[in-house]
Amino acid sequence: MDSISAEDPIFPWLRSIETVLEEFHSDAESSFSRLEGILGDCIRTFMNSDLYRDDVRFLKIWILYADVTQDVEKVYLEMEDKQIGISHSLLYEAFAFLMESKGNLVEALSFYQLGISRKAEPLERLKKMHKLFLNRISDFVDSCSNKNQKGFHRSLKKYAGKVPLNSLHTSSRNKVIELGGRKYQIKGCSGQGAFARVYKAFENSNPDDVVALKIQTPPFPWEFYMYRQLDMHISDDKRSSFGVAHRLHAYADWSILVCDFKAHGTLQDAINSYLVTGHCMEEELCIYYTLEMLHMLETLHSVGIIHGDFKPDNLLVRYARYWKVDLWKNLFSTLLNSSSHGNDPMVLRSLRETFEDHVCGDSQMIRKLKQLLVKQRASLCSS
Repeated sequence: MDSISAEDPIFPWLRSIETVLEEFHSDAESSFSRLEGILGDCIRTFMNSDLYRDDVRFLKIWILYADVTQDVEKVYLEMEDKQIGISHSLLYEAFAFLMESKGNLVEALSFYQLGISRKAEPLERLKKMHKLFLNRISDFVDSCSNKNQKGFHRSLKKYAGKVPLNSLHTSSRNKVIELGGRKYQIKGCSGQGAFARVYKAFENSNPDDVVALKIQTPPFPWEFYMYRQLDMHISDDKRSSFGVAHRLHAYADWSILVCDFKAHGTLQDAINSYLVTGHCMEEELCIYYTLEMLHMLETLHSVGIIHGDFKPDNLLVRYARYWKVDLWKNLFSTLLNSSSHGNDPMVLRSLRETFEDHVCGDSQMIRKLKQLLVKQRASLCSS
């Protein structure tokens, strides 16, 4: 035993963990507390050791610790920081499952996508688990398809259109795909991610009827379901702050989401338009976009919806509504130290009103803001 411990210092810890797990049947409460302690001590002992960074046994200890403590996000961030087990598909499968079990489906999807993008091994098993996850999402959406799911078109067959969807990656312009009796003439790719691409298209070749087609494989109907949740729960006067999905065509191998097309790009595009010239965005515009984001979050939280991937490249810019240190200090200190205990809408509303009061009380700022928005709109339209 001593020689094994010398060559493999983690071995005694594994035996201790195994012993505690065996005792669960007789004394679960006491064993649970002991297990959490042993797992935490083991992790702290070896977390900086190169010997175990890619050891699947140590990876399993971290996963078990995340499950026992239920602090999944914090544990994963520590693992990412220490680069623990990032080449193993088990890392992404396990954390995706833990997120799914908590109802965080967007975060679960993100783990599968991250593992696949890193080509974690065994990759085929990870892809299979990813597909099974998407099937579960599809089954859930199918079960709701007769309830406020206007525009949902489901087929168990593979997509069999004249234009193969995977051919759009290399050549898409002016190709026509037919969906549900409508023809969409693709004019170009306006965005892409690891699993989906978004195309600008004319519906029935009408240049006045422009839509966005989000084409994704494996199919992912969950996004359409959430659009319909927004339709159901958000009032008409606030609904325009969020995207609109008209239809979803879900096949066994692809899904095509038909949405409104926004010509001005994303908030990330707006930020990049400054970065490429070595400039910083004016404070008036920062306040404007902060107001918009706070308004969106306040609206979502007030109806019990949490956006799992709220970031600049997921926020489309629209032009429809209209550096003070204390102002920004209050914003970030409130967001970073908030303990609202379920009262998020009130916190977000207070922050939004602070910014609105500041803007509305300064006529010169309003004039400058309007000028900047016109200038930026012209810049994004020409890019």
